[in-house]
Amino acid sequence: MAEKSKKPSEKQAAEESPLFRVRPLRRARRECDDLFRSEAETLWVISQLSLLRHWPLDAKQQGLLGSDLDFSKVHHHGEDFFELRLDDSHLHQKNLRVFFWVQADRRTIWIIHGYWKKTNRLDEAVKILVARRIKHLKGCIQDGSVK
Repeated sequence: MAEKSKKPSEKQAAEESPLFRVRPLRRARRECDDLFRSEAETLWVISQLSLLRHWPLDAKQQGLLGSDLDFSKVHHHGEDFFELRLDDSHLHQKNLRVFFWVQADRRTIWIIHGYWKKTNRLDEAVKILVARRIKHLKGCIQDGSVK
């Protein structure tokens, strides 16, 4: 007997789509050395950032991952990026801000910048810095110097 071929539903196909790669910029890696006091703190932040592989994260997906990532979309001078706020007992300070850009066509999330911020207000200088780094990254991707 011939078995009927089963086509996966669109919902199943979306759930089985390949994970995003999470890649930090070289400059963000260098800045990381000055941000954290201990290796345990660094590893905890890396584990939180690795959850971004399951992008886009909705409330249901975050529940399945057992995380509560607090992020918001930022738009500045034609560049869209996200701000992730981390506040946990694993950190020596409160309110770590990590900025990332989603390159959907290559299924890559780029970690652009991170810093400690005591208030909820996002400074204009930080928006400019992140937008400038994204524009530079896009140029490097386009000319092939970053793959």
